[in-house]
Amino acid sequence: MNNSIHPGMRSSVHPIQENDKSQSDSDDEQDEEIDVFHNNDDKAKFPFIEKFLNNIAFQILISILTFYTLFSNDIKMLAFRKDADYTFDVLTIMCMCVFGVEILLASIAKQGYLFSFFFWLDLISTVSMILDLTLFNEAVGLVAENSAKTQSQVASAGKGQKQGTKAAQIVRLVRLIRIVKLYKAVYDHRENQLQLKKRLSVHPTQDMEDNNNNKVKESRVSKRLSDQTTKKVIILVIVLLLVMPVFDASYWYDSAMSLDYATRFIANFSSLSTTSYDDIKTAYNYVIQQHSVLQTPVAYLNTPFTPTNQVDYIIPGYDNMRESEKTYYYTIVNNQTSGIFQYSNLMLVVSDNTQLTKLTAMIDIINILFVSCVLLFGAIAFARDAQKLALEPIERMIMKVNLIAKNPLIAKELKLESANQQQEMTQIENAIIKIGALLALGFGDAGCEIITLNMAKNGDLDPMLPGKRKWAVYGFCDIRNFTDATEVLQKDVMIFVNNIAEIVHSMVDRYKGSANKNIGDAFLLVWKINEQQYVEEDGVAIWNDIRYINNIADSALIAFMKIFAKINREQQILAYREDTRLNQRLPNYKVKMGFGLHIGWGIEGAIGSEFKIDASYLSPNVNMASRLEAATKQYGVALLISGELQQYFSSTIQKYVRQIDVVTVKGSVKPVGLYTVEMDDHDLPPSKYDLLTREQKPIVMYEKKQNYEQIVDQEDYDIEDYFKQNKDLVLLLRNYDPDFYHIFNQGFQGYLLGNWKEAQMYFERAKAIRPHDGPIATLQSVLAEHNIKAPSDWKGYRELTEK
Repeated sequence: MNNSIHPGMRSSVHPIQENDKSQSDSDDEQDEEIDVFHNNDDKAKFPFIEKFLNNIAFQILISILTFYTLFSNDIKMLAFRKDADYTFDVLTIMCMCVFGVEILLASIAKQGYLFSFFFWLDLISTVSMILDLTLFNEAVGLVAENSAKTQSQVASAGKGQKQGTKAAQIVRLVRLIRIVKLYKAVYDHRENQLQLKKRLSVHPTQDMEDNNNNKVKESRVSKRLSDQTTKKVIILVIVLLLVMPVFDASYWYDSAMSLDYATRFIANFSSLSTTSYDDIKTAYNYVIQQHSVLQTPVAYLNTPFTPTNQVDYIIPGYDNMRESEKTYYYTIVNNQTSGIFQYSNLMLVVSDNTQLTKLTAMIDIINILFVSCVLLFGAIAFARDAQKLALEPIERMIMKVNLIAKNPLIAKELKLESANQQQEMTQIENAIIKIGALLALGFGDAGCEIITLNMAKNGDLDPMLPGKRKWAVYGFCDIRNFTDATEVLQKDVMIFVNNIAEIVHSMVDRYKGSANKNIGDAFLLVWKINEQQYVEEDGVAIWNDIRYINNIADSALIAFMKIFAKINREQQILAYREDTRLNQRLPNYKVKMGFGLHIGWGIEGAIGSEFKIDASYLSPNVNMASRLEAATKQYGVALLISGELQQYFSSTIQKYVRQIDVVTVKGSVKPVGLYTVEMDDHDLPPSKYDLLTREQKPIVMYEKKQNYEQIVDQEDYDIEDYFKQNKDLVLLLRNYDPDFYHIFNQGFQGYLLGNWKEAQMYFERAKAIRPHDGPIATLQSVLAEHNIKAPSDWKGYRELTEK
């Protein structure tokens, strides 16, 4: 068999080369994420800052510091003494700095954050941390001195204590605002996971890597509603926390304590003229003893009858107690007792509230955890209905519209949502999928860019886009005797055509192609070549990967061979052989088709006007595929392949391909080699009845398509294995005879070289093997027209006499 390339059939096999800039730009545009609703328009001014803020390590640090600020003051009260306060002050100042930097960076990088609700929330919660600083409280008088001994100092300490108590209550309330940081982080993470899960559920065949690389963008309506819900929950919780204490009587006045009564009693007792110093001492020792078993024992006691440099009673470690752990009780003593010297008139008792402070700290921790749960689950509960009934369907719709805009053909693979309580939303959602699927069916692969560009841009509809030059394998197939079938079948002709179309389209789709046009009795099929796989120079494609183009060429041929087998084996097509109407018009009727395959450039775009357009291809190469199909009748074969495409078949397929002529067609002076594959359609066994349901059929077809793609993508893939395993191909090639091919090829070489007598001899020998071979009959008729003598101007090719 001769595999030489004839004049005009320049080889395009080259090493891998770099694509030029325009090619790269085109690829970048193709890979760009489509955002019909422009949710990605709000791009950060400083993406590196936003990336830093969203970094997982930084988020973990912020979460740890937030937990620290929530519980540090209570932990300090529970487990540490006063001498550790300044260490906690340093840690708190560090936290304030980190939070301040976070607020500053967020104000710079995040649009809409500055002066927003969450900005003020973060700012107030950060500033409130000042009230946790012992140094600050001492500086502003919220904490009194330990050495309060005089009446003015004690009064100041008591006042500071009351102010400190109120301030501590406010600090505890304001500190709860910091819970919002944790809530926001948990909520954002949860939303992102839900968005990703919804995206995968919308189109499970989407590449996982693509999903991981593309961060899910929340829609504006979802973000707005979630923010509003969060604000309302936060405000509600804060208002409750601030208002509820007002309805507590202890908020307005301090409850009387037993030490307060005891202090007044000792003072009054000391003022009696009959009271001795020993009686006074006995009285306060009794008070100390009685309170030692209570939660507020006496920590310090001093009477006016003790020298100023002495103390009547003081517990060990008193100087290391915080002022928040003390309560001051004092009164004025006017001694009337003779013989007792009075050094001052101040009676002072200080209680040890350490146990109460620890209990309060534990309650505060429980309170923070409780409020956190209320805030977290409250917001989720409030948002759940809106999320489930409205936002989730809207988010799915946005994802589906964006998916369809990016790749309109994907609409045919999207799953319809089952009817549920959101019936109206589900119907709208399914309507989007159906409209997208109809667009995909109507426009086809050639119209994808028209759909994508019009959906992605704002403004009026503009379907009349400039065409683009693209390389592809073009296939043309035609139903023979279609006029007779139309006249006979009448209204049933639609079923007839659609039964054939189902086979044509499904086989082309399975083998990497796409249906472009249905022209009544004819179909235009296209195998588009990825623009990254070639560079075009002087009208010739230079392939980057010859294995890739081999697969495309092989797939196109296999698709047509499978169609030929199916129309001779499928039950719904074989039924027409028994149709009495067709047999009356055409005795022994059987469905026959002709096929033409060619490769070359074509202009892809919209053809028509604003009233009606078709997305298709215009090119001499498209016309060539049509002419090849028409020429099959002259040569008595079902399939004709151009030499331009034949050279790209893999070596396995090359042995099944036979060159039968070299011609020039009307409108072209470039010789074209004509090739065919012998496909035996005699006595093919019928296929089994298709028992698949309407829902099962697309799934099975998709699995077969995926299976074929996995096979051909393997490094050690050999198409010979597929030819031996596929039943249709085995049946078509069962009578393949290498000897016949060899003899015919010897005659054909003589025909090309002008040795027509020698050619006639070999053709006769080949005819003895296959008496009804169409190409032999055609070539012998050409030889006979010239008395088996090549014309003097013979160049190895002839003009094709019919279109």
